[in-house]
Amino acid sequence: MVKIPSVRIILALFVAQGWKVFQLDVKSAFLNGDLDVEIFMNQLEEFIVKGKKFFVCKLKKSLYGLKQAPRAWYRKILGYFVDIGFSKYFFHSDLYVLNQGKDVVLILLYVDDLLITENNDEII
Repeated sequence: MVKIPSVRIILALFVAQGWKVFQLDVKSAFLNGDLDVEIFMNQLEEFIVKGKKFFVCKLKKSLYGLKQAPRAWYRKILGYFVDIGFSKYFFHSDLYVLNQGKDVVLILLYVDDLLITENNDEII
């Protein structure tokens, strides 16, 4: 995960270049991760199926509170970035770069927040 001083430095670079900065907060980030292990849980009291009180649920997606949730989300978003042409910046593990000729898009990932900047408004 990116550290706050790194965010400040990168933001300062964005502003020095005169680039617009967009911030996104992914509200359901941890609910989008695919689990790579089998996880079972008891039914919630509010959602117990009649006649099946002692049945358990097998999770297909991650949930907030699971120790696997952040990693599952990170794998999902990384896969998406790679699919659309981004590459990880070598020196900074949570900075993703898309180069298209003279156009550049940078995305900084901080847990479930994204800072996005670019040098061409049309590419966003």
